[in-house]
Amino acid sequence: MKLEMQNYIEKIERKIRRKKYIDAKEIEEHLNRISFYQQERLIHLLVTIFTGISLLISLGFLLFKPSIFVFLLFLALFILFTCYLIHYYYLENSVQTLYKEYYKMREQKKNVLKKILKK
Repeated sequence: MKLEMQNYIEKIERKIRRKKYIDAKEIEEHLNRISFYQQERLIHLLVTIFTGISLLISLGFLLFKPSIFVFLLFLALFILFTCYLIHYYYLENSVQTLYKEYYKMREQKKNVLKKILKK
């Protein structure tokens, strides 16, 4: 997912730098991608929250009934939670980048249309 998102962001940035006109079809495709990534972000948020709650529950068990099994469970959940936080952070920032690219695409299209209408 991360590599796909990086490649798509690079592709869009190249298009914006090169093109003078971005058509409505490209903007619509971009909005569809944003929608897809928003759903992905929501799913990862829910999983991250669930993992965090499980981590807190295991911490409670570790504090009140310490054992090696509970410690290993806590450690595994801590590692998993940390990985999910890092991934969610990347997803969130990437979607924010896609929003900015969308605004650039819209502005670029508007500017080109203004130039055409002035002629």
